Amino acid sequence: MDLNENLRFFFGRVIAGNEQTLILVDVGALKALVAARAVNMDATFRTTPRGFYQFASAHAISHGISIQAATLLMTAKTQAL
Repeated sequence: MDLNENLRFFFGRVIAGNEQTLILVDVGALKALVAARAVNMDATFRTTPRGFYQFASAHAISHGISIQAATLLMTAKTQAL
């Protein structure tokens, strides 16, 4: 996992067998994600780039506001990923 040059996004990849998940985290929202009392996840299977099976996002709930903190692109829907 790595940060881009502007230190705005943290990105990486999780590999489980032949499948993978690409992860993109907004560094500015990371503090809200860590401090959140609740995190909501949402996923879709219809609007994914070619080669991916699922698009998911994690939203931190902080002070009554939902902040999108992480985006995941998955090649499969498995527990390991």
